[in-house]
Amino acid sequence: MSLGGGSRAAAAPAPSAYPANAARSGSGMGSGSAYERRASALEPVDEDGEDYWDLDTLVANQTSVRCQFNVPVHGYAFLAGNGAGRHDTLLPALSLIELPFWLAKPLAASQIVAVDVPSCLGSAVQDDLTASPESINLSSHCPHFFRFATSIFESMELEAKIPKLVADSFKARLRLVSNYTQTSRLRTDLSSFIRSMDSTEQHLYEIGLESAQELEAWKHKGRARRGRDTSHQLKRRRLG
Repeated sequence: MSLGGGSRAAAAPAPSAYPANAARSGSGMGSGSAYERRASALEPVDEDGEDYWDLDTLVANQTSVRCQFNVPVHGYAFLAGNGAGRHDTLLPALSLIELPFWLAKPLAASQIVAVDVPSCLGSAVQDDLTASPESINLSSHCPHFFRFATSIFESMELEAKIPKLVADSFKARLRLVSNYTQTSRLRTDLSSFIRSMDSTEQHLYEIGLESAQELEAWKHKGRARRGRDTSHQLKRRRLG
């Protein structure tokens, strides 16, 4: 259950249900110019396929994870609050340190640290997602839950049930996000679900609102045009 050392479960591929660019493409939320404008942007990606300049990905990878150092490291005792300002202090092996994931990932790839499963993907959260994915407050567990989970699944070897559970939860919640953007009554209701959305869901929600507004404007123009056509036909009949 860790990256970089220790006993691990079989590797599980990252689910394709929520790619890193899902928030921009509007996948699963219908079509329209609001989605197309975002989907048309070409952005550079790094060697892992992540958006290189994407701020949400950068912020998501700032999420802290607990790491155990497999080897002693000279000059890094300051990470444990010791030897601040000195470069000759030793961080001993087996030290447990919280590191941002962007830093922990290359250290784990070099077998310097072993990364624990993040608490936002721990057993308590798994139980809540299994019971009712629509009811859990994802933003309180991790503001960038789905982006961070994708990064974790690409890097860590976890039980296959965890990526599937997160993917199924994303799909279940996405239906509710769509309902909130398409139903006028719900759009005015600042419900607990809206407050529970992670950053990906919030972005999809905003895109859905914009798309729904554009659709309503298009329908209004169509009704107005039909009304004018009907008026012209009545006038011609009277003159005839």
